[in-house]
Amino acid sequence: MQQFVYPAVRYLDQHFLKEIGVEDLARTFHMSKSSLNKFFQKQLNTTCHQYILKKRLALAVSLIRQDVPLKTVAVQSGFGDYSSFFRAFKKMYHISPTECQADNEKLKKIKH
Repeated sequence: MQQFVYPAVRYLDQHFLKEIGVEDLARTFHMSKSSLNKFFQKQLNTTCHQYILKKRLALAVSLIRQDVPLKTVAVQSGFGDYSSFFRAFKKMYHISPTECQADNEKLKKIKH
């Protein structure tokens, strides 16, 4: 099983901005969705979906630090719409992207 995980991680690292379903990823690497999720959980201590979400949010934080408008940040970091981005950001960092953008000190505290 381990031989599949690293190519899957590399694939996600290169394609995390695209619409990627766990089922599609599992099919790409000729494994079941369950096996793929077990692998991510065991090797990376996260789910496949959470891995993608963390990659997208890390990019979002980077874009916010560059003063990119928040609606543009949402699109450029792979979220389908601003409200999905807003909810995911707030859930992950316990602060809204709007507050984060307005307060540079709060932005500096975000670790990923």
